Amino acid sequence: MRTSHTERTISLSATDVQPGATGQAQIQFSSTGGVLDQFFEVHSQGLPESVSYDLRVDGTTYATIRTDANGSGGVVFQDQRTDSNEGKADAAEGQDTENFSGGRPADFDQSGTTTDLEATRQLAQVLLQSLLHHADRSEGDSPIQLPLPTALTPVTSIHLVEIVDSSGRIVLRGSFSDTSRQNMVAIAHIGLSPTGGLQARGETLISLKARGKSRKQSVLVQTAGLAPGSYKIVINGNAAGKLEVGNSASGHARFIKTKKKNTLPLEIDSVLAITSLQILDSSNQIVLSGRLGN
Repeated sequence: MRTSHTERTISLSATDVQPGATGQAQIQFSSTGGVLDQFFEVHSQGLPESVSYDLRVDGTTYATIRTDANGSGGVVFQDQRTDSNEGKADAAEGQDTENFSGGRPADFDQSGTTTDLEATRQLAQVLLQSLLHHADRSEGDSPIQLPLPTALTPVTSIHLVEIVDSSGRIVLRGSFSDTSRQNMVAIAHIGLSPTGGLQARGETLISLKARGKSRKQSVLVQTAGLAPGSYKIVINGNAAGKLEVGNSASGHARFIKTKKKNTLPLEIDSVLAITSLQILDSSNQIVLSGRLGN
């Protein structure tokens, strides 16, 4: 089963129309167990009280926001549905790298050792649960709740967000395309399937954390049930490094990409573009594989 979560937040900048105003826009997209859950949220502050403004996204108006007595207002669009293609997609499919082996039981779910992989997986679950319960707001909250328009799906395709007054003047504006103003978290967890009747198994977790222009990307791979030895890891058809498996029949490897260090294949500019990962034995035979893309 593939589990993924993407979250992006931007600030909305004021124009000369209302120079004291501020705003934020956030998108979240989550997929787990064949269920897609996504929302798009916009908030504004510092505007005149009890005034209506249009929310315009990529040139089209989708809602009217009316400010409260504090000059604040907002809207939340949300959608949850079953992705019929999820199950089909799951069924189809020594360097600077940090390698670890022998230090963890073959059962991934046993407690006792906290690794980066486990910590990131737990973070993914927290983010997913937060998203699933996002609609459970108290009645006193000011944002209006609306279904997500089809034209705004997936929310990850949203670019320009504008709040416009009754005279058609833009009072707040922000763009998800402007990476210098964007905070982002993206996480995907994918199981690796064995080939040739092997009893082995594995998992891969990719993550991207961004704050402005700063980026930290990682790919974590963990396996159990493989014979002791050295294995090759191939990402998107490119050799990425080695996975060392000890007598415990388990091992894991970690690849990172930051401004100062990169242990991912040079061909991979973003972990979000990863589509496949294979683990090969010494005879270059695939023993575990997984699809990491849509």
